[in-house]
Amino acid sequence: AAIPTHYFASNCAQDEYGNLLFYVVDENIYDNAGGLLGSTMPFRNGKDILIIPDPDDCNARLVLTAYVDILVGPPSGYYHWFLFATRVKKVGNSWTITPNVFTYTITGNDNSFMSMVLSQPDGNKDRFWYVVTSGFVTKFKIDNAGGFNYFGNTPFSTANPQIYNNS
Repeated sequence: AAIPTHYFASNCAQDEYGNLLFYVVDENIYDNAGGLLGSTMPFRNGKDILIIPDPDDCNARLVLTAYVDILVGPPSGYYHWFLFATRVKKVGNSWTITPNVFTYTITGNDNSFMSMVLSQPDGNKDRFWYVVTSGFVTKFKIDNAGGFNYFGNTPFSTANPQIYNNS
C-alpha cells in the first residue's frame, strides 16, 4: 500500500524478538510487508500514536491515537481532543482490527498543543495514560484486564506545573 508523503503521526509494534509486527501511519494500520490491514478512526490533525501490549491478550496490541478538531463557534478557538484505542490482534496469519475499544473527548480552550505518555506497568500490571495539553493533564488508568478508567484532569501553568503520581 502506498504511504502518503505527508502525514501527522506514526508508530510501530514489535514481537518479543524485536521483529516488526505492524506499523501505523495516521489512521492506517499496515502489516510488516506494507499491506493495509485496516484503520483507527479518522485522524485529521493527528498528533500522537502510542502502541502497548494489550494487558488482557498477549496476541494483541492497543493503538492509542489522538487528534484535534476545532469546534465551529466561539472566535476564541475551542478545541476537541478525540482519543481512541484500537485493538490489533494477530493469531497465526489472521489479523483482527477492532476500533473504538475506548473513546474519550477532551474539550477546552487550547492552542492545539498535545502529547501523550504511558507509565510502566505497576505491581498490578496496570498502566497510566497521560494526555498533556497546554492547559492540563488528563489521566486514564488502563487496568490489567484491558479496561479504561478516567481519573480526571489537573490544570497547570508553566509557572507552577503539577505532577501526577500513580496512586
